Amino acid sequence: MRAAWYGNPTPVGASCARDGALSTGTLGGRLVLTKGNMSVQLGLTNSHVLLNKSTFDQERGPFPPSPALGQLSICCPSEEDYKIDSKSREIELRDATQKANMLTGGDDSVAVGNPSLEFWINRRNMHKSEMDLVTTADRKVGSIFAASGHITTPNPQYTGDLHNDWGLDWGLVRMAPSRNVSTFVESVPPPGTIFEKFEHIDSWCSIDANRTLPVRKYGRTTGWTRGKISLLASAVVWNDKVPNLKDGPTAVKITFPEKRYGERAVYCHCIANVEDKDAGFKFLSPGDSGSLVLYNGKPPQGGQIAVVGLGFGDNFASCASYMMPIDLVMRNIEQVTGGRVTYPVYRGNV
Repeated sequence: MRAAWYGNPTPVGASCARDGALSTGTLGGRLVLTKGNMSVQLGLTNSHVLLNKSTFDQERGPFPPSPALGQLSICCPSEEDYKIDSKSREIELRDATQKANMLTGGDDSVAVGNPSLEFWINRRNMHKSEMDLVTTADRKVGSIFAASGHITTPNPQYTGDLHNDWGLDWGLVRMAPSRNVSTFVESVPPPGTIFEKFEHIDSWCSIDANRTLPVRKYGRTTGWTRGKISLLASAVVWNDKVPNLKDGPTAVKITFPEKRYGERAVYCHCIANVEDKDAGFKFLSPGDSGSLVLYNGKPPQGGQIAVVGLGFGDNFASCASYMMPIDLVMRNIEQVTGGRVTYPVYRGNV
């Protein structure tokens, strides 16, 4: 998928970061915000992906649309990923060129009619075309539109202690007029795949606070992974093994690193990987922050693929991953921006 990062539309799960930033995250997918007669094409990711080590103190959010935010450009792929990718492509082109020259003596005409020589000429040309694409691509896809910072919000699904202190960490990229974010999923691997390649992420759904739920995501680092939103009791979150999946409430209270949320513990939902659990493989890994968490099933009301959460962290020791429920994200986006989310479309509960 790395070649697609330079294309238009920007694919779901592409590498992204603020221009010049050293960190990297994931541009999760497309969101359209409507206010009056105007609609804005946006990309959804995390606030910390966009504003980490910027002049904006994320503990003092939220940050509604402003000229100051709009000055901050967003790149796909990130600067760090671009450097790594460029170096890798340089090596591939150099090796293919050396091999072709060794076989032809630098004269491409001798390869005509010789399949083995034509293979290396074509391979060299392919790597050269890819290198030209990378070096000439405009990686600036847009600018920051709005962000939550590290704030909390109530969750109306719960009462008592679980009602308050749900962590939010969303960020919106206003795409440049000539750019957009894809809504398609591509290269979805079996097993356990409910949705199909080239179906649209066209819906968002609320989740039952007391039910485990099968999910998938596509992120910058680990690509497609499969998991379950599950009960991971706080008493075992810090163990060195992935906890057993249980039925019941899926919320857990977590203290995030880097003094997020003023070092206060916040509620979120836990996700356990269900593919390589014994090997300690995680649903989200560093660089996957901002990935859309997708329901691995068919949403109600005729939708194709539904977003149920926004990934924003992981635990190295426990291999647990964390997400914000998407209904809290959508509600807060509307409150902060004054607009209405018109894409994806709300399709009830799953």
